[in-house]
This record gives sequence, C-alpha cells and structure tokens, in this order.
Amino acid sequence: MPDAREKVKRFYEKVHEGGWVNCIILVNEAKVLRGWSDVHDGPVLTFTDRCEELPAEVLDAIREVGLSSVTMEHRKDAYVEAHCHVRAEGRELTAEELFLPNLRVWAEYLGYEVVDLPEDISPLGWGIYGDTFDDAKKARLEFSSRLGGVIASGEYTHYDGGYAFIIKTLYAKAMINVVESPPEEPPEQPPEEAREPPCDSYGDLDGDGYIRPGVDSALLSAWTVGGWEFVKSKAEELGVELKIDEEEFLRRADVNADGSVDMGDALMIERYANGSEDTFPVCEVPPERPPSLIECLFPRLFSGLLFPRLEIGVLPRLQCILAQSSTRSK
Repeated sequence: MPDAREKVKRFYEKVHEGGWVNCIILVNEAKVLRGWSDVHDGPVLTFTDRCEELPAEVLDAIREVGLSSVTMEHRKDAYVEAHCHVRAEGRELTAEELFLPNLRVWAEYLGYEVVDLPEDISPLGWGIYGDTFDDAKKARLEFSSRLGGVIASGEYTHYDGGYAFIIKTLYAKAMINVVESPPEEPPEQPPEEAREPPCDSYGDLDGDGYIRPGVDSALLSAWTVGGWEFVKSKAEELGVELKIDEEEFLRRADVNADGSVDMGDALMIERYANGSEDTFPVCEVPPERPPSLIECLFPRLFSGLLFPRLEIGVLPRLQCILAQSSTRSK
C-alpha cells in the first residue's frame, strides 16, 4: 500500500499531464483565507471549484491514486466560497506529504538567498531575499520559472534592509518538478550564449530559465506551423526538455503583447537571444490593476467574462480573491 507521499507524487503527475491550473496548494489555508470560516491551520491541496463541478477525469484521478475529495465551504459575512479539498484518509495532507520542504532545498541549491522568517509572517518559515524590491521580484520570478512556474501567489515584505518574497499558493501542476531532491552535484552553468529573460520568463519557451539563439525562437516557429505536437518534436530534435505546458508556453511566447502568438514574436525572441534587443514590449506594458473584491465575487457584472484576467492566469473566484488581497507591504 503506497504511503501518502507516493500517492501525492502520482497525483502531481496526473495534474501536470492534465494541465489543471485550478488545482493549487495553499501553504496555510487559515493565513491565506484570513477571516473566512472553516479554514485549516496548515497546508491544503485543493481545487478552486466544488468537487461536483469537476470533470469526471479529475475525480477519477483522485480515486486512482488512493486519495479522496470533499467540498469545503468557507463563509465571510454574506459571501460563500466552496472548494474541493484533496485529502488522504479523510484528513488534510501535511507539508511533508505535499513535498513543501523541498521548495527551500531547491531555492538554496539554485543559489537564491533564503532567509528564515517567523511563521506568523511566512507559513513556510522562510522567504527569498533581495537587497531591493526589484531584486526580490527577479529572484522570485526566476526561481518559479526554473521549477516550471510553480508559484501562484505570494507577497513581499520588508526584511533586514531589503525585501523577502513569501510564498502563499503554489500550482500543483508544477510540483512534479519539486518532489525529487536536487542532485548532489552543483547546478549546471548557463548554456553558452544564453540570456536570462528580461521579465516574468517571457521568451523562455522550454522552461530552462534562459533564452538561447536558435532554440526558443525555433520552438515558437514550430508551434506556428503545427501546434504543440510540432513543438514537442522540435524540442526532441534540438535535444532540449520542455519543462512547461502549452498554456504557459503561449503566455511566454507573446513577447510583443499583442494578444496573439506568431512569427513576429519568434523574430523578437531571436533578436533578444542574439543581443540585438535588451527587452520585450510586454515587459514595458503597465501591470493590470488587481481586481477588487466585488469584481471577484460578481465577475460577470464587471467584465462580461467568467472571471477577470489575472497576471498569472484566469482562475476561479479563489484565485481572483488571492490576487486582490495579495499586496506587498512596505
């Protein structure tokens, strides 16, 4: 009989294969959903919908790996949020069973400055440090990117003259990159002629943390010809590993911020890789205003869409509320 960690690992694999972006980990539900009723003072693995609203393939996957599901309702004043918790033997999974301690191991292994923080500030007990806010933001984006876009939300706080980024929620679909401990050898050096993305992983289309001449632009060219299957074939031909899914691939590919992905983006990526450009137009677009609580709760009234567009994806009401409430303290 597999233990809970093995069940969770198998479930992460299914979430990754399915690309289920509505499956997230709240590192401490009581702190993330502060002020709401019936919250767990610890981590939870959850979908942002009721269990009965999930597709059959999702519910089947939960059962196949030996886990269970239950809809939990949370109330705050007149509002109600309901989410499908994934559990083991009727209880919430622990941080160890969810492989959360491995996040710090990976952060230190990859060379990021990690600082200890009180648990009332950081539920994980640590944060990623930067001397300035921009340094902390850059470290957070790079770290998340190198683990397949694992961080869903968090906040920045003053610490020791600089800033520390505190993780609040994670994408379960990227946790497959976290479950194994880092190798004993030091991390590989950047590939020759590689450049780091100018912002938020844009242009890095294989998920290795870098943009390389003849690699990332070639992957995008393959997508314009034959879609995701052609991308996978081109990656195999180039000898690179795809560490992100198609949805994240397309987000990173729109470097000119025109809402579409085409050869214009591929050309821009190649020019950046060769050093002809120092940034992308998308990096110069002002950030969108986070949706307000009322917009989260009544999205159709304000946007005409199912849910407002967020910086890191379109998710149900919980993610909208997280984005609305996740502000940095200065």
